[in-house]
Amino acid sequence: MKQEMKNLPAFEGAEYYYHGAYEGEFGTVTHGFFGVGKKEAETYLSALSGAGFVRIAENRIGNAGFYTLEKENTRVRVAFYDNLYLLKLVVTENEFFPPEPAETEKKVPASITQIAREGAKIIAPGMCLVVQATDGSYILIDSGCANDADADNLLKFLTEHNPNAGKPVIRTWMITHPHIDHMGMALQFLEKHHAAVELESIAANFPMMTTVKVKHEDVMKSCKPLIDRFRELTATHFPAAREYMLHTGDVVRYPGVRMDILFTQEDFYPAEFSWVNHLSSAWMIRGAAKSALILGDCEKPLCRQMAAAYGESLKCDVLQLSHHGFNGACLELYRLADPDICFVPCDKERFLTDPRTKGEAFGYDFNAYLRNPTIKERTLYHSEETATVFLA
Repeated sequence: MKQEMKNLPAFEGAEYYYHGAYEGEFGTVTHGFFGVGKKEAETYLSALSGAGFVRIAENRIGNAGFYTLEKENTRVRVAFYDNLYLLKLVVTENEFFPPEPAETEKKVPASITQIAREGAKIIAPGMCLVVQATDGSYILIDSGCANDADADNLLKFLTEHNPNAGKPVIRTWMITHPHIDHMGMALQFLEKHHAAVELESIAANFPMMTTVKVKHEDVMKSCKPLIDRFRELTATHFPAAREYMLHTGDVVRYPGVRMDILFTQEDFYPAEFSWVNHLSSAWMIRGAAKSALILGDCEKPLCRQMAAAYGESLKCDVLQLSHHGFNGACLELYRLADPDICFVPCDKERFLTDPRTKGEAFGYDFNAYLRNPTIKERTLYHSEETATVFLA
């Protein structure tokens, strides 16, 4: 396939397969090259430097190296997965990215909390996680289905645990993927309680809903209205708030908290998006002492891709079970994660009785692994109880 490397040096070197340009939101374009060795990756980084791009960030997760370069208004992220012989480029224009946090007084230990929800009892149980930075501000992850009591309970939690004078500050509201059980309560909260909080930014990595093809779901009906409303409510009630895209390899920092973005829908392409869950993002959250792996609704092929890419660097203290502990996930990833604590985003009844979550159903060996006390004694929390883990 002919390279479509607009404004970038052409990739040259070893035999490779180019999967073409994949267009996302805000002018984002992703290019992928398979069959690339370390020498070819280094040569291309040199070619970018020779074309005037300046390296502004670098990160490493397991065997994968991530490099961000910038030239005028163009930013290029180069991801090289050494053991997969894969190189990906993500190109953005005029991109906003949150600045490094200023030095602040440590007021609370960093923590992550799975919030108890009534809405967890419905068919699609959703998920609502709250990360608290050491300055007392919050990072929210998803929300759950629309439910008045759950929206009120979230505000109650944010208010009661706010060590600062004034309204609770939400640094970022992050969304793993655009399903109603992950975004519904966020819309309700912003409609009902916007005057009681401050919101500085929202973050996700959504594909272009008007062009993306998801085999079994009509995203124009099920997803686009959610995304549009989320943005509309943010712009209406928090006009100074910014939106930024999460890209794999990025590091987002808050006081006492670091987030490494591990996966977005850009990484799954050119595989077929069968379900909206294939659009899910994943990231690792680290405090001073402990870490939490957030998988959203990543299905089995996404989890296998992460396991192959990152290996032992996926080890964590807290694991949010993928897709509510139902379908998805894989034994390879859960063995690598090997958590002490598990957040299972589903209701108590299914947590206790569903053969899938218990690991008793055929094909659910990944859940059986986590539930087997002869392998390791772990603590598992369902979504009808609020559970907090301190990361410091």
